[in-house]
Amino acid sequence: MEMIGNNFILGLVGEVSTLVSKGSRRSLLKHQASVTKLLDMIDMVRQHRSLTHQFLFNHQQEVVEKIAALDEEMKKAITKLASDRYVGNSIERIALKNKLTQLTSSYKNRSISNNLVAHGKVIRQLIFQIDSQILISLDKADKLELAGEYNDQWQAVMSGIEALTQYRLSIMAMNMNLKPALLAKQANVLYSKLVKVSDVYSDYHPDLNECMTQLERYLTEHKHTEEYQAKLFDLSSEISAALVDVYEAIIEKTFAKAISGVYSAE
Repeated sequence: MEMIGNNFILGLVGEVSTLVSKGSRRSLLKHQASVTKLLDMIDMVRQHRSLTHQFLFNHQQEVVEKIAALDEEMKKAITKLASDRYVGNSIERIALKNKLTQLTSSYKNRSISNNLVAHGKVIRQLIFQIDSQILISLDKADKLELAGEYNDQWQAVMSGIEALTQYRLSIMAMNMNLKPALLAKQANVLYSKLVKVSDVYSDYHPDLNECMTQLERYLTEHKHTEEYQAKLFDLSSEISAALVDVYEAIIEKTFAKAISGVYSAE
């Protein structure tokens, strides 16, 4: 997934300029800019999770330099995020900064599972901050009637992310020769959650055929190889990217609906 960057803001500025009063426009744009920073941070955390997983799982020394470069990029972004007064209150910003900083240190000492959990927790924390920004923006735009639809979509995405985390942990549990039923159970839960995403957000139609085919093959052949684990994990990464893409689309459409027609009488 490519970073949204400034494109997320620029696409809406024209509409905002003509429909919203100067003071309200400035406030909405500030919140949108904060959302962009948070989304970009999610992208970096996902990259960090992928690279550190490659190091911990495959012992790929060649990714160490990439991780170091990404760590430096994240540190700069963390500083900017922590100084943005539109991102929560000061206590929340400090807590978020500490969590993000922890990800960029001591990753070599983490277990594979702990690494997945640590990154997942930070991603969820970032999403909760985004959710807060969206609701504040809807309130300022006097469009709280959109909150119900947005919340349904948000809950579906969050449920998908939670199920994906458990699915990934069950993939890693293959090393411990646990019963294949655990992986099958988590895969079925994940599939049902992604179907729910499709139900509440009609523009997204999850295609898990490849994932389920790979899973079925594993259950039939009872493979316990690192290569097969890597394939399943790669598939889970594709699902993760799809969920984040869906969430970004939900946010963009929610902002667009909030802005459309606001203060049109002015």
